[in-house]
Parts: sequence; C-alpha cells; structure tokens
Amino acid sequence: MLLNYIFAVTLVLAVTSSHASILSRIIGGYRVKIENFPFTVFLRVGNYKCAGTILTPSVIVTAAHCVSRSEEGFILAGADDISKYGVRVNVAGRIIHPLYNKRPYDFDIALLKLEHPLVYSTRIGNVKLPKYSRNIEVNNGTALGWGQTYNINENEDYLRAVDLSVQRVCKFVAGVKIQESMFCAGHPTKDTCKGDSGGPFVNNGVLYGIVSFGTTTCASGQPGVFVKVPYVVNWIKKNLNNF
Repeated sequence: MLLNYIFAVTLVLAVTSSHASILSRIIGGYRVKIENFPFTVFLRVGNYKCAGTILTPSVIVTAAHCVSRSEEGFILAGADDISKYGVRVNVAGRIIHPLYNKRPYDFDIALLKLEHPLVYSTRIGNVKLPKYSRNIEVNNGTALGWGQTYNINENEDYLRAVDLSVQRVCKFVAGVKIQESMFCAGHPTKDTCKGDSGGPFVNNGVLYGIVSFGTTTCASGQPGVFVKVPYVVNWIKKNLNNF
C-alpha cells in the first residue's frame, strides 16, 4: 500500500523504511458513487494526496503520516469525481496521536479540524464509530480512495472501492512488526495503493480501519495494514472537541 522509501523525504514520513511503502492506492477495485459512502473525503496536503473520513461536520480522521509534516491542506467532500466537483474546505488544525511512530507506523491516526463545518446532504455525511475493542469484530470490509490503480484505463479521479478480508494471523508486513494498534486485511489480487492512505475501511457504515501501510509492490499477495479503529476509538471520542 504505502509508497516505497523514496517518497519518505516528502511531507508524510516521520520514519523511513526501505521495505514498507508510505502512500497507498487501490488495485483491483471498482468505481462507487459518493452517495453510498458519503463520509469519504479526498485530502490534499502539498503535492500529495490521501483520503479521510468525516466524523462530524468539522472533524476528519485520517492517517497521521499524511499530515505529520504539515497541516496545510484541504479536503474535498461530496465528490466521487474530484476533477469535476466537490466541496472544498481548508484544514485549520490537527491532533496527531501522541504515540504515533514511537514504533514504526504505530498509532498512525490524526484528527483534522476544518476551517468551517460541512453541510450534510445525500453526498456528505458522517461515518459511524465502533465500540471499543482490542479486536476487529468483522471478517471483511471495504477500503476506499482515489489512489493509483495500475490500470491505464481506470481514471484515478474517480472514487474507487476494494473489498478485503481481515487476516487473523499477521505478524509482519514489509518488515514491520504488526502492533496492537494495527490489523491486516487483503486479497490475493486486490489491494490499496499510492494515494489511498488515510482512507476508510468500513463494514455496514462503521469505520473499523484507516489505510496505513503495506508492501512496496501493491497487490503482491501480502495483506495491507490498517489502523485498528476499535482500539483507538476512545482516543478519537476524547479529542473530537479538543480543537
């Protein structure tokens, strides 16, 4: 999922690894309408793109590595084709998990405060949060983003989704030890890839994961790694109003 170490000198890295990649994208997925996933937002920070998820009209959750070097950016909400439309709102502030990158890619989560609140509609709305758990209580989910597809016939301006299975036995990915704040999900020929970082992993409208990192080569057969949202949900709730 995350791009290889040559991108580590850009805005998003606090650690560098020659094995793990740092920006993610969707391979083998399918186009979806924003009305079906209205909580998904495009995130631009400098020249780099990520994704995020609406928690409240004023707060977005994303991967910490997307914003760890800068909070100057903007989101596009309500867009499944970011080349044509979308409600643009600047990012006004951020809160990064205090344990982010104490170990490589651990607690890769951040909250973003928007410059002004979004107005909910059929195309813009919030995700549901899970209850606290040390485990992922679903067997599969859908990851979303505007990242690379490895297919010249697929326009990366379109929101795409990929269905992935949670991997219960997962100890290392791309040379990184899987910590308790993480979980793995994958498919033999499908994956997230460059540009999908920070995007949601959802099941039935509930946010269970945030795209974090993976192998340098997308869809290599190894699973991708996601922030385990049930494990950090109490931190999210505690900080929703701390802007």
